[in-house]
Amino acid sequence: MKPFSILRCDCLDEIKSETLSYIEDQHPELLNQSSLWHKSDTGAYMARRPTVANWFHSMGWKIREISFTVMTEMKDIGLHVDEGPIVAKVNIPILNTANTFNRWFKIQADAMQDVKYEKINEFGSLYKDFSQLPTSLLDPVGEYELLKPVVFNSAMPHSVHLNSDAVLPRVVMSCMTFNDISSLLV
Repeated sequence: MKPFSILRCDCLDEIKSETLSYIEDQHPELLNQSSLWHKSDTGAYMARRPTVANWFHSMGWKIREISFTVMTEMKDIGLHVDEGPIVAKVNIPILNTANTFNRWFKIQADAMQDVKYEKINEFGSLYKDFSQLPTSLLDPVGEYELLKPVVFNSAMPHSVHLNSDAVLPRVVMSCMTFNDISSLLV
């Protein structure tokens, strides 16, 4: 599977504007918290911010859950595999994603299965934390500066790198679908 697939989105500026308005109105604290992953009230977001729902509908997809990844500190996000069961999600750049890079790596199968890398996140879900593995010893399989929406392979080990020109806070909206969109990663 590929690490990502770029999506065409003619309404990205409108999605960004609606999303920032939602965050500023409903969750202004997100832009200052050190916590990375923020689950959202998907129904409340969609009821008042319809552009993203309409864009998904135009592709024949239905949104299951919306979350936000917010980086407020100038430090990279270590290598990890997201919680399941979703393999492919749509990541949409909302704010300050230039000069920040998602990177995917190949890890040996035995390490992928090793329970010593299993952690429980703040939501009580299992994920894999490979942040202690030096990426210089791993095989890179992809890198993307998130300037356009992508289908994102969250089951492949990945990290986020900030270069010295990055601006914070960095905000990305992740949309999980009821549809299986993993075929776009083949």
